[in-house]
Amino acid sequence: MNKQRTSYSQAYKRRIMKLYIIGFSIEQLHTIYSVHKSTLNNWLKLIPYIEISDDEKHLLHDYKELYEKTHSSFRR
Repeated sequence: MNKQRTSYSQAYKRRIMKLYIIGFSIEQLHTIYSVHKSTLNNWLKLIPYIEISDDEKHLLHDYKELYEKTHSSFRR
């Protein structure tokens, strides 16, 4: 049985990674978008930073931690 390889645009990957930043788990993103968990984890490695503006970039992991710290009071 041949499986076709799915190709995703960079915009699609970034949109999903932004959801990861604001608190969606890999498991949730997998369930919602039907993208394999290992693929999502690979995207985290391939898109190491998020552009805030033309001159401001943050590492994705650091930005997620900062976002969680600054927005944790809204989740209670």
